[in-house]
Amino acid sequence: MLQSLLCRPLVCAPLAGSVVGQWTTGLAIGCLLELVWLLRLPVGATVAPDDTQVAIAGTLLYAGGLISFPLPEEAAVGFVALLCATVAGVGRHVEILVRQFNVRFSRRGLCSQGLAPRCHWCGAVAFVLGAWCSLLFCGLLIWLASFGLQWLLLLFPVPTWQGLPALLLLLAVVGLLPLLRIPHGRWLFFGSFLTTYVVAQVF
Repeated sequence: MLQSLLCRPLVCAPLAGSVVGQWTTGLAIGCLLELVWLLRLPVGATVAPDDTQVAIAGTLLYAGGLISFPLPEEAAVGFVALLCATVAGVGRHVEILVRQFNVRFSRRGLCSQGLAPRCHWCGAVAFVLGAWCSLLFCGLLIWLASFGLQWLLLLFPVPTWQGLPALLLLLAVVGLLPLLRIPHGRWLFFGSFLTTYVVAQVF
């Protein structure tokens, strides 16, 4: 089966930006969210935050001029990525609800009465509708949160050369928190980080 990689922010964000003629802005947002996406890949049966949907929604809102910040471009893009990474957990809950709906639907016995193809189509439609709801709801949350962030930036202006490193660190923390809630996730993360560091030092 063709692997299009459209689920990756590095791919879907520039494509969303090209819709409004700002693919470079989408690429900048996608590069930041790609790091978060790689950090919290689903492990086993866990459902990761939906960084794909928020990457599309955040890019369309910012590149389309629906949200803005009183900051230089690179700092504004960082704040958009931060909002997206924070809101991505909403998409996770939507996907869990869709999966639970499909499980309950299949247990009604309809799929065992020669209607399996129709059940598969109903499940696919449920996922499509869930994806649209997730995109719209995440986009609405990002848009609303941007007003609060604009207000804070006006009250507490931060010079870009001082605020940008702290912003990137905060983005990493926001991306890491969902991973730490996974059973044994903290040990997997810090163990992998320590192993990589030791290998890099030795070789």
